[in-house]
Amino acid sequence: MTRPGFQLDHAGVEKILQSPAVMQMVNALAEQVAANVRGQLDDDVPVEVDTYTSDRQVASVAIKHPGGRGFQLQRGALTRAAGMVGLEVRSK
Repeated sequence: MTRPGFQLDHAGVEKILQSPAVMQMVNALAEQVAANVRGQLDDDVPVEVDTYTSDRQVASVAIKHPGGRGFQLQRGALTRAAGMVGLEVRSK
């Protein structure tokens, strides 16, 4: 709901979401999540951060191991690691 006299500057918001400052914040959080995941798993289990830009800065954290899905399903490794940095994980 918009307020009378208020107009959202969509182009300005997009510019902010694609800015280097937002990229640094997103990447720093993703690295913290990855570090938290690594702390829950054996040292030989690879955890990778992938960053890219769409309509905003994006980062994903993945357990790159054949058992990675199981680590998430059984232990909630990624969800727990995200929660440790204050992120909320929800299904769509």
